[in-house]
This record gives sequence, C-alpha cells and structure tokens, in this order.
Amino acid sequence: MSRWIDITTDVSKKYYNAFTKRVEMPEYVKSANVLTVDEASRMNSDSFADSVRRSFPINTKANCWCSALYFYGNQCNKDVASKQAEVRLEMAADVWGLSDELTRIKTAFAEQEVPVTYALSFSHQGNTVNRCPDHTKEAATASVQWLYENRTKFPIDMQKAAAVRLAAKADLSRVSASSGCYLDKLANPDSYGNLNFKVAVAITDRLNVVPTYKWADLESELLKVANSLAAAPFDICHNGDLLANAIESLDVKHGLNEKWGSFLQHPVDCCFKVNMCKVAADTDPIVHLTTGTPVDLTKISDHQLEKGLKVAGDDFLSYCQTDGLNVDRDKAAEILPTMPKPEARRFESAIKTTGYIPETAYDLVDRLFKEGNVVAPAMMGMPIAMPLMEQAQPDDLPKPKPGEDDASFDARMQQQKEEARIATLDAQAGIAASKARQARQEKIVNPNAQPTIEDSQ
Repeated sequence: MSRWIDITTDVSKKYYNAFTKRVEMPEYVKSANVLTVDEASRMNSDSFADSVRRSFPINTKANCWCSALYFYGNQCNKDVASKQAEVRLEMAADVWGLSDELTRIKTAFAEQEVPVTYALSFSHQGNTVNRCPDHTKEAATASVQWLYENRTKFPIDMQKAAAVRLAAKADLSRVSASSGCYLDKLANPDSYGNLNFKVAVAITDRLNVVPTYKWADLESELLKVANSLAAAPFDICHNGDLLANAIESLDVKHGLNEKWGSFLQHPVDCCFKVNMCKVAADTDPIVHLTTGTPVDLTKISDHQLEKGLKVAGDDFLSYCQTDGLNVDRDKAAEILPTMPKPEARRFESAIKTTGYIPETAYDLVDRLFKEGNVVAPAMMGMPIAMPLMEQAQPDDLPKPKPGEDDASFDARMQQQKEEARIATLDAQAGIAASKARQARQEKIVNPNAQPTIEDSQ
C-alpha cells in the first residue's frame, strides 16, 4: 500500500521528468489530489488493476493515467505476474477514454533495440568475425581498451579502420592514457612520427635475426631503407605509415610478431612515437629534455647552445650546424627533446657551466598560469607537485655547508637534483593533462578541427 502511495507522489519528480520530453501531462492529472494511504485502504480491490497486491489504482481518470505511467515506465508489463493487471489497466483506460493516452505512454517507454555494430569486422576461414562493438558510447569506449590490449592479434590496416570509428564514438576521457594514445596514433598517423635512426634500428634489429638465405625483395628493400634513414639520423621519418605496414609484413612472414611487446616493439610503436619536434618548435620556444628540464630557445645564447651540443656529442652539434658555423635553432628544437638521457644530462651540465640556468618546474608552471595556458589544478581537482629546490641564481649557487666534505656535498646536490627532476615530471604531467582536456573540449565544439601534436600527448 505505502509503496504505491510513495510512487504516486514521485511520478511528477522521477518518471514524469523523462516522460515530459514526449507527452504533455494532462491538466486533469496536474490538478488531481494524490491518493492517500487511508483512502486506498477504504477502496474496493476492484479499484486496482492488480487486485491481489492492491496496486495501480484505476478508480479515477487521473489515477488511471498515473498508474499507466508508472506501470510502463518501470517495464512492469514484462513481469508475467502483471499480465492480468495490464489487461485490467487497458480496460479501465478504455472506460475513462484514455486508450490513446495509454498507447502514447506505452510507446514512449517501449525499449528501443539498438542494432549492434562493430568497428572491427572481417572474414576468417569463411566465417565473419566481429570485434569492438561501437553501437553505443559505452561499448565504443570499452572497445578502445580491448583493441589496445589485443593490438598484436590483428593487422594494422584493420586496426586503423576500427580506430577511426572508435575515435568518433568513444569517450576518450575514460580510457587509459596508453590505449588513448595508441588509438590516436592509428586514427591520426600524420600527427606522429619518429626519428630516422630509431626506425632504422627497428628494421635492422629484425633483419639481424633473419638468416640471409631467407631474404627476398622485402628484406633487401628494408635494408636499403634503413641505410637511407641512417644517413640523416635525426630527421623525422615521414614514411611512418608505409614503413609500419612493411615492418609488420616482415614480422608476420618470419613469425617475429609473436615477440611483439617483449623482444621487439610493435610496428606502430616503432614508427609513431610522439613527434615533439617541428610542430612544437613552431608554437612554443620551450623544449624539454628527456630529463624533464625545460630549455627556452629564446633565452639561451648561441655559445651556450653550441657548448651544450658539443658536450652532448659531435653528431648533435653537426646536425644543428647546417652551415658548419652557426647553430640552427629549428634543428636544435627538433633534436633536444629526442636526446637519450645520458646525452641530455651532459647537455644540461654543459649549459649550466656557461651560465644558463634552466627554468625550474615551479617557474614554468607559474609562467604558464600567468599566460593563461594552463587551467589551475585546483579547478581540475588535481594536485600538482612542485620542486623542492628553488631556482638557483648565478650569484647564489649551492655551496657546501660548514664542515661538509666534497663527497657529502655532491651526494646532497644529487639528491636535490633528483627531487627536482621528479617534481618537474609531475608538473609536466599536469600540464599535459590540462592541455588534453582543453583539446577534447575544443574537439566537442569543433569536431572537424585537426589534432595537433600537443593535443595527442
């Protein structure tokens, strides 16, 4: 009894809210009094559509309409025990002249079957194989993660077609960073690239384990490509899409695809690392070393830059001195973010000895906040770590404490550097997450906008 009374009261709040999008509540229902417990207890059982459980009153036109709203709004018509109640409800609606209203209510709450579609569908041994359902946003979102976890089991071309469909339907804010990045690489390969020498190494690593007597045209051509890429090691490989498919063919031919993720990188990972070079250099003078240290190319001098590159390695300096004399800053912007950590540390130490003090993570984030390029972490509900060591000024460099020997001083400096490095990486992660959110919001507003390198990070 009380259950029905509570539900009747709740009609205008819960069920009616969803219902009013399709049907206007009649005036006679709006002005009717809500049936009370006492009134219901004095009613004859024939006044209810379900006379046994004394629910769904049909004694008035308004009560009959509300009963129909609740009955179909809660899918009670699927309950076998309610079949008789449905018959009596229909009969009462006919008596009150509500047959058309009852049909409209029933139609409004009828379950609409959404046909299942798949982003990944192909024929295998005469059978159709369907994977990655994408008929709803929830299904597409789950399929993104599934595709990433099973990326070694399907051809890359098939995955690309699936990725384009999933990217348009899934809620990418709910997938892991690795799966979202992998999907973006497949759907937007032009926004990604890798250094020539890294692609060349990926090719030669494979060719080294394949006996030469098994070589054919594919192997010979890939060797030529690797040699060509090695001639300009620090350039960006612009044929990543083609080479990913060629590497995949080589792996499948020799069974090397079984070693993806362990001994060998997946072809997509080989050819489509995040391209932090040319596009980033055009939009931001700040480049980050693999150690996490930011370098402002508008503030570092030619001498400091040249010294750092030389200490890092003559190959780096030669690549940036296109005329043999002057450092090309565009080339420096390309190569600095890709330096391996040992070389990046040598570069960082060298520029510090020349007087250039890199911006700390604290100063970097503070500047970005002031420029309006970053949403405040408090607004995102996300903490952001700051370095424990303030920026050192040229006239205020760290000095040994009284009674501290050189070994203890060096150990303390190393510890502070490591703490600052970790904090810098945390700060960068916060910045990247903020930019990713902004990119997703812009994508919703302007779905035809082309993604940039920073959007994909």
